[in-house]
Amino acid sequence: MLSGLFKLIGYLNPNVLIINNFLLLLLVFGPALLVTIILVLKKFSNS
Repeated sequence: MLSGLFKLIGYLNPNVLIINNFLLLLLVFGPALLVTIILVLKKFSNS
């Protein structure tokens, strides 16, 4: 239902929900990439 509401809002006013692909990729893969970098740094700092 929430997805349908956002789709309707985006269809009626396309300038409100402009999200470029880079920002979308950053939001999706950013936290996982950050955790991976922290784990690798911890591994290298211990040895």
